[in-house]
Amino acid sequence: MSDVDCPHCHATFDNLDVRIIAPGPDGKPVAMKHTKDCVDNPPEWQSPDEEPTP
Repeated sequence: MSDVDCPHCHATFDNLDVRIIAPGPDGKPVAMKHTKDCVDNPPEWQSPDEEPTP
């Protein structure tokens, strides 16, 4: 699996906060690197039973 820098936040190994596995252009999985404030970084999932985190 290859790692890809996000075209929006340009995360690198030095500043990444999360890696999201997704299909690449050729259908093979890639790990997209994002910073926590990137527009493509999905919000953290919370169970309905959990208290919201500030």
